[in-house]
Formats: sequence, structure tokens, C-alpha cells
Amino acid sequence: MLQETMKTVEAAETQAEDMLKKARVEADAIVAKAKQDAEKIIADAGAKTRADMKTARESIKAEEDTMTEEALKSADDEIAGLRENARKKQQEAADLIIRELV
Repeated sequence: MLQETMKTVEAAETQAEDMLKKARVEADAIVAKAKQDAEKIIADAGAKTRADMKTARESIKAEEDTMTEEALKSADDEIAGLRENARKKQQEAADLIIRELV
């Protein structure tokens, strides 16, 4: 009877050790899967962030180009106005000189 009890205890210990080993293997597999999933999530987030940044850069560049074109047009218009004004003043000065000389 003592031998049967010892065998039962040994069998239970062996079964417990087997269960523990199996649990460690499963835990390691779960941790490995979780790490793999986390790496994929991080990689996907990085790719999305890079794509978002590229889109933002393109949008900013387009806005910058538009603003530059508008500023150049405004500067061209102002230069044309100043030239016209200078031409008028030049004509007025010439007329004034001619009147003074006559």
C-alpha cells in the first residue's frame, strides 16, 4: 500500500512536471506571438506615420507653391504699378521742365 501511494505521488509529480513544462512552452509561444504582433503593429504604425508625413509634406509643398505664385503675381502687379507711376511722374517732370523753360 505504501508502494502504491509512493507510485501515485511520483506519477502525480511527473504529471505536474509535464504540465509545468507544457505550460512553459505555451507561455513562451504566447510571448513570442505577442512580440511578433507588437513588432508588426509598430512597423505598420511607422509605415502609416511615414505615409501621413509624406502626404503632409506634399500638401505643405503645394500650399507653399500656391503662396509663392500669389506673392510673385502680387509683386509683379506692384512693380507694374510702380513703373506706370514712375512713367507718369517722369512725364510730369518733363512737362514741368518744359513749362519752366518756356
